[in-house]
Amino acid sequence: MCDDIRYLPLRPNLFHHVINFWTSFGFFSEKENGVVLKEIVRVLRKEGTFVIEIANPEWLIINFQDKDWRERNDFYMLTDHSFNWKDKRNVTRWVFIDKRRREIREITFDHRLYSL
Repeated sequence: MCDDIRYLPLRPNLFHHVINFWTSFGFFSEKENGVVLKEIVRVLRKEGTFVIEIANPEWLIINFQDKDWRERNDFYMLTDHSFNWKDKRNVTRWVFIDKRRREIREITFDHRLYSL
């Protein structure tokens, strides 16, 4: 199933547990991020558990690197970060260079980091 997390086609009180991993929260505006949380509450049972993993902006402040290169068996990967400290928005661009095919692919994403 692949749907928009802001509008899940599921009945209310369906799940005992909801798990959100891999920094998959914060990609929308503040208002839309609130809609995501309301939707999670809607599909979660009253005594249910919600577990969320979020990136830690305080860790990022201490360990920030704007660029990083890594080499894997089949490709090189460039990570390019920019961070808006005021809004705590992290823009990340991944560039993958396939060693064999000599192809370049890019993925860019922007998400809000939340403090505890």
